[in-house]
Amino acid sequence: MKVVKENTVIKCIHGVRKDHIGYGAITRDGIGCYCCGEVFSVASFPRHRGDIFVDKPYENLFIEETKVSLLSCQIEAWNRHSVPARSGYHHVVRRPRVKDNSDDSCVICADGGDLICCDNCPSTYHLKCLGFKGVPEDEWLCPYCRCKYCDRDTVKDVLLTCFQCLKKYHGQCSNKFDKIPSRPQPLTIPFCGNGCWQVYQKLENMLGRNMPTRDGYSWTLIRKMDLDSVGQNSEDLYLKATCNSTIVLAAKLMEESFKLIVDRQTRTNMIQSVIYNCGMNFSRFYTAILQFQGKIISVASLRLPSPELTEIPFIATTEGQRSKGMCKMLLGALEIALIKIGVESIVIPSSEEMEENWQKKFGFEPLDEAMNRKLTNLNTLMFPKTIRLQKVIKHVKKMMLHHDLNLGLVEEKRYSKLLRLCISLFQETSLMFPGNREAEALIRVSSRVSNMHAAQMMNNE
Repeated sequence: MKVVKENTVIKCIHGVRKDHIGYGAITRDGIGCYCCGEVFSVASFPRHRGDIFVDKPYENLFIEETKVSLLSCQIEAWNRHSVPARSGYHHVVRRPRVKDNSDDSCVICADGGDLICCDNCPSTYHLKCLGFKGVPEDEWLCPYCRCKYCDRDTVKDVLLTCFQCLKKYHGQCSNKFDKIPSRPQPLTIPFCGNGCWQVYQKLENMLGRNMPTRDGYSWTLIRKMDLDSVGQNSEDLYLKATCNSTIVLAAKLMEESFKLIVDRQTRTNMIQSVIYNCGMNFSRFYTAILQFQGKIISVASLRLPSPELTEIPFIATTEGQRSKGMCKMLLGALEIALIKIGVESIVIPSSEEMEENWQKKFGFEPLDEAMNRKLTNLNTLMFPKTIRLQKVIKHVKKMMLHHDLNLGLVEEKRYSKLLRLCISLFQETSLMFPGNREAEALIRVSSRVSNMHAAQMMNNE
């Protein structure tokens, strides 16, 4: 299945000048430089060879023998990848000679016992988890099979499924109850309201961006993306190829960190289903990656089942970096980003032995009654023998500094540092790219400074 073999010779091309700037060889840990013998990540190698403004390293690294870029190798590796990475959906097959195909555990708490069954889907619930005092006498539909607005409960209703929160809704109800500014029309993707559409847009705009945290660490938000090189511009193709190749590594780390968890209905690996977004119950998950010098340190799966809430079912750290604050660094960066999106609370599942750790070190608390009621009507994941914890993050917003040119001395000093750095970068550029290439180089520098400013805004003290 390997597309590029170990010790393959790599040629590095400058991103602007397009001339050859160095050679290296593929190793298990990155690219070994021929000039100094040190090993660098794919992102760091072009900078080491002098292309300090490189933003698409896989496009500028080529196999010396075949002249094929590492970007093309990424695409080929993804196309060869098996399991659910490229399949998209798992289908629930009804068991033969079994009259009752309903689930055997509660959707809310994941435990078995006396359960009430939905008349439209396999979902089952404890009466207590729903807050019911008795079993409904007539036909009953679960919260996922009802319109989120009118709560109508007839099987004959034609309901749409929101692409972001996965809740069912009537088109006419959305137009009636969603009074805030309307979404662009016509919509090719169904959204139940403007809130979900805005969340989707903000998350998608973050995809693939390298966002610095501190001490040389950075984090990126990715998801599995359909990869088809036909009819796509180079920007889209590069983003999709790099996201998908990183997703494979994230899934590997997750599977190494957790015991196998099998979905009750599809009998498939739940970690793979979450990472690769396979099936309706596992769609709309994103993966946050904490990296250091191109190496993955921590990963977290997250989904927003409502504009105000984020669930994080899985988070893992590489074995050599555990108990060093890496998980806390990734969660801290996520919290700041989620606050800017409008999220107010984070919910996680926890084993009993880890509950105290989550509460003391990360600030999570047991679910309050309001959150319990909210989760009853949302599409979230729950696992057997776990408890849910929540963390309210909306209060943090009040303590965050707002970056603006009209702010006080602290912000002015930060802008002064950025301006001094900008000047030095332009001076470097004028020396490296004389003549007519200077204009193109200045554009690249401006883009870098802009990204740094965005990173400053995402990392308020």
